Amino acid sequence: MTATVAAALLLLVAAMPAPAAEPRRAGPSAAAQAAARQFLCPHGGSPERGGRCRPGSGGEAAMPGWDRGLPPAAHSQLACPPGTQAEMAAAGALGQRCRPLPECPAREV
Repeated sequence: MTATVAAALLLLVAAMPAPAAEPRRAGPSAAAQAAARQFLCPHGGSPERGGRCRPGSGGEAAMPGWDRGLPPAAHSQLACPPGTQAEMAAAGALGQRCRPLPECPAREV
């Protein structure tokens, strides 16, 4: 009789439905992800932790072509324009800035 009871229990367990697996959550669509990426990083790249944007692949500049039409950098300091005087910049001897000449008060005669 024990074999009959064991067989009956085995059939009963086999007939029970399997526990339901957790339903897989549907994530945002590819279009929604692209829209979020464009909103968070409008100059390209993809968002990462800390609120910053990781540059796009290929080492592309964030805003390609912004310097079109500009002459190449001379890497030298230009003279101050007329009406200004040279003054040492905050960085010390590394550069200078041009400040307007002080205005002289007009003399009344």
